[in-house]
Amino acid sequence: MSETELRKCPFCGGEAKFVVISKSDSLCDIGYCFTIQCSKCYIKLPREYRVDFKLSDRGGVTTTLDERKIAVNAWNRRIFDKEKVIEELDKLTGEECTLHECGIRSERCKPCIAKKAIEIVEKGGIE
Repeated sequence: MSETELRKCPFCGGEAKFVVISKSDSLCDIGYCFTIQCSKCYIKLPREYRVDFKLSDRGGVTTTLDERKIAVNAWNRRIFDKEKVIEELDKLTGEECTLHECGIRSERCKPCIAKKAIEIVEKGGIE
């Protein structure tokens, strides 16, 4: 699979990216557990996906399991459980705002971004 275009986040318009959650390996096998996540508001797909590779005794690399297309389709389809999304974003709003004390929203402040994303989700997403 070549690089695939991920649509922008449906909640804040941020760039989506693949995020490795864990790696497993043995003598000839390696696998990655991953998800897709927004780089701005940090919302992610509700499940984890895998991609696994095997090195043959002749040096060839074979993909033995590849769920990247499934993950991309899930992200690009825009089917999200509104309550689960708000629950995930709520976890971020509980963090202490460290970039400013004055109450003005900052582009880099996770709690402020999460609060804005919750507002967008409650309104039904961005257009």
